Amino acid sequence: MDCQTRATPTDSGTCGDQVQPEVIPPHNYEHKKLCACIAHFSDILSLLVSEQPVSAQELTPLLGFSKPRVLKDLTRLMKYDLVKRVSFEHHVLYCINGEFNSVIFEVLDL
Repeated sequence: MDCQTRATPTDSGTCGDQVQPEVIPPHNYEHKKLCACIAHFSDILSLLVSEQPVSAQELTPLLGFSKPRVLKDLTRLMKYDLVKRVSFEHHVLYCINGEFNSVIFEVLDL
């Protein structure tokens, strides 16, 4: 029996006394990444929760960041599907994806 494999209760090998690494399901890792992203961008997400929908132009003075940084942050949040971009005519507005409201509220303590 190879000691790199996990011993099952029916195996009579000697590998059972070795500590085996715990396997973390992929959805837990993704959830942790999502929570870390929410915590990192808490300032912009808090504003979006209270002010949505809002344009990057309106977010810039509220956050005190430059417009390119706000757009970069919004792009990263869209990558995680936390923020949705809505375009119509010549307006572009951003709002929180409603599927993540409970996670966002939990992480931000809202």
